[in-house]
Amino acid sequence: MKKILLITLCFVTLLNYAQNDPWVYVMDELGVSTHPAKLIRTKDNCLVSAFVKDYNSIFVYKVSMQGELVWKSIIQDTAYRYSIYDMIELPDSSILFVGQHQANNSIDYYPYVVQFNANGELVKEIVFDSFSLGHFALVDYFFDNIQVRFDTGYGKSDYKIFTLNLESEALTPRSKIRYTSMVKFEDESILLSTYDGDFIKLNTNFDTLQYENHNLSIVKSLFYDINRELIYGVGIDSDSANSSWGVFVLNKDLDYTRFFPFDTLCPQKDGGTIHDILINEAGNLVLAGTIRFMYEDHASIYINDINTGKPIGGHIFYESGVQYSFQVKELDYGYALLQYYMNVEQSQKYIVRVSADGDFNSINEEQFEATNDLYVFPNPASSHISLQFKEPKQGHLIIFNMQGENVLESNLDMNKQHIIDISYLMAGHYMLQFLDNNNIRYNKQFLILKL
Repeated sequence: MKKILLITLCFVTLLNYAQNDPWVYVMDELGVSTHPAKLIRTKDNCLVSAFVKDYNSIFVYKVSMQGELVWKSIIQDTAYRYSIYDMIELPDSSILFVGQHQANNSIDYYPYVVQFNANGELVKEIVFDSFSLGHFALVDYFFDNIQVRFDTGYGKSDYKIFTLNLESEALTPRSKIRYTSMVKFEDESILLSTYDGDFIKLNTNFDTLQYENHNLSIVKSLFYDINRELIYGVGIDSDSANSSWGVFVLNKDLDYTRFFPFDTLCPQKDGGTIHDILINEAGNLVLAGTIRFMYEDHASIYINDINTGKPIGGHIFYESGVQYSFQVKELDYGYALLQYYMNVEQSQKYIVRVSADGDFNSINEEQFEATNDLYVFPNPASSHISLQFKEPKQGHLIIFNMQGENVLESNLDMNKQHIIDISYLMAGHYMLQFLDNNNIRYNKQFLILKL
């Protein structure tokens, strides 16, 4: 199989459009691609993510906390189609990806494993052609073993969990449980959750120690809070009045203790989805998700009180187009979000670093209403955009491109609609920020297309 492996080094300009210098790292140019596989924080304090572009190229990025590209690697072969579903960092600091491999002229697809060393060099690539019509969906490292979940819709294997020996490339069947998320306890037992709300505790031999079901569905993203000895997870409570998305809490005995519904965690009338959670060092819930507001999906991060579930900080990325926050990782100061943005051209992937309070605004109803007071149209635009508020506003306007460069700055007294000439700007995405005289900040993203 012919392979092209590219490793490049470069520096990334930080976006400076907000306080505390949050930055956005854009992973490659626009293109047809799957969602990013995962965001992990490595032992050397960097961020790694990957995605598949145009079905035949795997892009892997390692980025420092300062927003610098440490390395970028590409596997590319037009004769094959790839999917990447999950990834982990191994004890030797190498990065392991799992997914699916398929020849373009074949209906068969196979589980797939790729390993990069700490320098971004490809060291191993395995196609398990004895497991046809299946793929590896999850990978974990427990009990000094690499553990993978095998998925197939054709009944080729009753076993779903295997341990993988990288050296011999051997797979050992372990369990028939098709789990969605996993956490490890101090006694080295593990807890698995399933799509149907099953919770199964296993020992190191994968024997079942305990089983519970709490009438939850679409359970994902378990997080074990070792200080409180509580398990938090995302799912739908089928017993609630509206079968709401939310965050559930279990104790170590797997008793169901409470449920925070979505409208408490993320007070939005139009709803949304939670994709990932963690408990930060301050002992608060942190949620990455998607808010549906004014008929559009917006990436979001929420910081919520762990006792009441009510938001105490965070940020919604009010941008035109469909956008999702898939994962959140806590950093030494603040958080990193993995985002996916879909617009009229195609799609982009971002790693976004935000401050410890989620960004620079609190999440509250006033902010939602204030941000919605600003209208930017047309969007996309080519020669001009119009700004309009519901009420007269005075303040300072800045427009940035996606490299963090200030392309326009002006003091505005907006008693009515204000038209801005953008004909001299290149095609692409831009961030508009308006800070009024009451220190209320409005953010909008718009797209310039050149016909």
